[in-house]
Amino acid sequence: MDKKPSTRLPSFLTFGAGILGALGTLMRGETEARVSGLEASLLDRERRAALTRLSVRLAQMQRAARRREGARKAAFAASGLKLEGSAVDVLADAAREEAIAQAIAEMEGKSLAYRASVRAAAARARGKAARRGSLIAGAARVLGAFGGLYRGRF
Repeated sequence: MDKKPSTRLPSFLTFGAGILGALGTLMRGETEARVSGLEASLLDRERRAALTRLSVRLAQMQRAARRREGARKAAFAASGLKLEGSAVDVLADAAREEAIAQAIAEMEGKSLAYRASVRAAAARARGKAARRGSLIAGAARVLGAFGGLYRGRF
């Protein structure tokens, strides 16, 4: 009497492999999501640091501008010129140049902060996509495992 090999063991092995594959997929997606979350946190910190550096730089520029303006006024006064006419025009031009330099610095600082903010949002989106993708792939593997188990008709 010939004994037929059992189809149960291969079916259960296929089922187990599918379940393990699903768990691996879920773990990989969760890890990718966590890494993306850490990247986003780092970029958020970078954005805050850029804004802090901007604030400090603008304050330094404003103090330096006030010192230069005071030095110019003192130089005009020491030379005997009155602060009217062309001397006032020189001071006004210098003040405008200082204001332009400060505006450029502010724009550059805000631009750095914005880029960090956008990169942080992209990292969060990648993390969400990785988590969703792993759930879908894991579910597909589980369904495949059940299908393999059914085909083997344990």
